[in-house]
Amino acid sequence: MFILPDGKVSICEQLYWLNDFIIGDVKYQSIQEIWSSEKATNLYDNVISLYKKSEICSRCSSLQWCAKNKRKCWVKILKAYNTMSINHP
Repeated sequence: MFILPDGKVSICEQLYWLNDFIIGDVKYQSIQEIWSSEKATNLYDNVISLYKKSEICSRCSSLQWCAKNKRKCWVKILKAYNTMSINHP
């Protein structure tokens, strides 16, 4: 979690003002509220239901382990695919 100069909170210091990764604003919410918000939880947790059957991760035998251990880096995903694909490169 990274607090930006304007009070907005991003999940990562490399994703700063990208709206998809802004999970709250410390001017209006506590850190606890931001951390446990639905948006934060969805970004931090690999939600298995988000994987499309056509994506390679959905067919991987390690998917459950990956989802449980949060082994996803949104920066790497954006660099590889230029989109918020759930796949990890």
